[in-house]
Amino acid sequence: MPVVQLPPLIGVTVDHHDAEPPSEATYTVRRNYVDALNEAGAAAILLPFDQAAVPRYAELCDGLLVTGSIPGHPGSTERQIFDKAMIRAVMDRERPVLGICNGLQMMGLVLGGRVVDVAAGPHGPDHAGDCVAERLAHGIRIADDGLLHRIGKSVGDKPGHSVNSLHRQALDRSGAYTVCAEADDKGVEAIELPGHPFALGVQWHPEYRLTALDRAILAAFVAACRPAREPTLHPD
Repeated sequence: MPVVQLPPLIGVTVDHHDAEPPSEATYTVRRNYVDALNEAGAAAILLPFDQAAVPRYAELCDGLLVTGSIPGHPGSTERQIFDKAMIRAVMDRERPVLGICNGLQMMGLVLGGRVVDVAAGPHGPDHAGDCVAERLAHGIRIADDGLLHRIGKSVGDKPGHSVNSLHRQALDRSGAYTVCAEADDKGVEAIELPGHPFALGVQWHPEYRLTALDRAILAAFVAACRPAREPTLHPD
């Protein structure tokens, strides 16, 4: 009987919308997060805000994708508590985690950093742009070593890359992480957790897959999730 290797299962955090009556409230996430993971060879599972289920989710998933939110809004208190708990649980198990935009900021908060408003922080207000993520907005410079450096070199050894931009808050440099990419104005564009197999946060949105770097980040993340477990399926 042939053995089929199953794709890694990646947990994807979600946002939610309140409603009246409360029974009509919804969880929501943009489809392109899931499409991007599928394209890179992973299966995705959406994670509702169930604090009691965090240990089970962390054991179930081979990796965690922490998604963005509405620019300038980190999400509800309930979401922030859940996202931070998931990040801690996955990092403690040394499973891969990728934070995107707000996801980077949640990773930074877990690691002792601070989030500041764009207008008052290291970024200029143009980083929010006109809230269109389907086009490139500015360049970044990647540090000369580390995880993101290796990913960047895989798509061409060049000093700078261009990214989209869709945020009104930014992470500072005070936490227990390495800043591995910055914008021309020195704003934090990516962080890594030293010593972790794969813990990367990016301030832009690679799920739109505008560049070779975007696709390489997603591919590297999915590849890192594969060794976590090697389940097999015996088809009938």
